[in-house]
Order: sequence, then structure tokens, then C-alpha cells
Amino acid sequence: MALSDTKLRNISGKPYSGAPEITDGDGLSARITPAGTIAFQYRYRWDGKPVRITVGRYPATSLKDARVIVGEMRALYMKGLNPKNYFAREDGELTLKDCLDQWWDKYASKLKPNTMTLYKSVVYNTMYTQFPDAPVANIPISSWVRFFDKQEEYNDKKARVLLVQLRSVINWCISRQLIPSCEVMKLSVKNIGKMNRHG
Repeated sequence: MALSDTKLRNISGKPYSGAPEITDGDGLSARITPAGTIAFQYRYRWDGKPVRITVGRYPATSLKDARVIVGEMRALYMKGLNPKNYFAREDGELTLKDCLDQWWDKYASKLKPNTMTLYKSVVYNTMYTQFPDAPVANIPISSWVRFFDKQEEYNDKKARVLLVQLRSVINWCISRQLIPSCEVMKLSVKNIGKMNRHG
């Protein structure tokens, strides 16, 4: 059952109880949450393993755009190139969400269940929707400071844990040359949040 703009418009942002995934063709599908959040994904196999890459979120990415992106990724695939390189064409073009997805797929999903749950509940869930379209290497330090100021107001202990985890995600991405740098690495953990001294 192929996707259509009408179908996506009717689902987007509304309570949804249908199939969690609707396929379109050529490896493109839409993952839909119960809250009506729609993510376009490209599915393929690499080294014998299934791979799933998020290529955009509706409506910021239109169905037409998603089909174009997947077409270009398929062209890479047919040439024997890993389609994940599509998003790393230029230094620093990966968004924070892209970084989290890569880190989760290649690293965090292989950790112990308890560690995985902690990462998922703190850094992955909190950061996934932040700075949605900005290349992570281009986010200025002032934006990170403002973000963590707000986190401290909400829960200063969690703010510190969040920064520790986020730095490890970004460090992982930099070490694998997915991004050249990120200003958040300039934030010192000891200056964010407060140590929990009372238990």
C-alpha cells in the first residue's frame, strides 16, 4: 500500500492506532508513532544485515523529497556504496538526530540492557527532537548553553547526566569521522547541573 500526501496529512499530528509502518516502495517506508509522528525511512541490507536509516520527518520532509532522497540512496547502493554515506556527503551535515541514530545502531544497541535503557531514557529520548534541522557541527555554543540552562531548571541532576551521555555520543561520532566537531564538547560537565550530595 503506497504512501500518499493525503494519507500522511490525515495521520500527521493526530492520535494514530493503525499499522506502525507503511511501505511505499524501493525500500522507502513511513514509521508512525501513536501520537502521529511520521518518519520516512530507507531499508536495505548491508553485509547481510538489515539496515534502516531515517531520511526525514514529515511534514518538514515531503513525500516527494523522501522519494528523491531514497532514489539517490538506492543509486549509491547499486554502485556498491553504503547509502548511509548519503548523509555524510559534506563535513558536518549530520544533524543531532542523525548522530543519535548512527550511535544507537552501531554502539548503544549492543550494550548491556540496563545501560541501554538508561541511555535511551536520558540522552536518546531527550535529544532526539532538539535542533531538528541544524547540522550538529554548526550549532553554536550559545545554543547549547541555553538548552542546558533550561534542563537545569527542570532537573539539575538529570542535566549533568544528560551532558555526560551527550558528550560520549558526540565523541563517538567525531572519532568515526561522521562529524568534524561539535561545540557542546566545550561545555564542562562540572559546570552543568549540581552533584547530588544528599543521597
